[in-house]
Amino acid sequence: MNDERLAVIRRAEAYSHTEAYTNLTLFESGSWLSKPVKSIMEIVPYFQEYERFQGLDLGCGIGRNCIPVLQTLRRIPSAMDCVDILELAIEKLKENAEKYGVDDRINPIVSSVDDYQIEQNRYDLIIASAVLEHLDSFETLSKKLHQIKNGLKYGGIACFVVNTSIAEHDKRTQEKQSVQFEINMQTPALEDILHAVFAGFELLKHSVIHYKYDTFRESGITELDTDVLTYVVRKRS
Repeated sequence: MNDERLAVIRRAEAYSHTEAYTNLTLFESGSWLSKPVKSIMEIVPYFQEYERFQGLDLGCGIGRNCIPVLQTLRRIPSAMDCVDILELAIEKLKENAEKYGVDDRINPIVSSVDDYQIEQNRYDLIIASAVLEHLDSFETLSKKLHQIKNGLKYGGIACFVVNTSIAEHDKRTQEKQSVQFEINMQTPALEDILHAVFAGFELLKHSVIHYKYDTFRESGITELDTDVLTYVVRKRS
């Protein structure tokens, strides 16, 4: 992808998320921020008997997933590194973490996921929800998947939730629009990549659900038509 096209897409996504984070309240009913991702919260019981927990939330936003994870693990020493490209998201994350009593366990980091380097053998859980499709290239995608693989401790879990096979339409006219995602992979192609990178890992969950939902664009409300691929793996000890 050329730099100009990447800049256009990044600007569209920044607008979309800025609108959401400005106008919606975390855990308030009626929006996608109303509750954490179910597949992520299903993982948390694996860690409740740990002596210590260290997590990583890539593309953390304003705390939709990392805050409930830490609330659930409040009885053990636990912390999460939380990475997002938007300064607004990180500022809102800090506010929400304080509101929900986990601010002392969150390490907020302003960075693109492309640039963020994942330390090897550091994490019990790595969350990448609506992240892979926003990496800047297929080369970066491959590198990041291997970083995630190596960043897990033995017994650690990676949870991916990815939009694939995406189409966008104007909500009012239903006119087809250019897809404002950096990577728009067909579902089977990404499944093949994940299977290859995480061969030898225990597969805890693999599902594909077709969704339609609305998002903010500068031109107005856009309807996204997408597969949502969920892929959860555990590094064998």
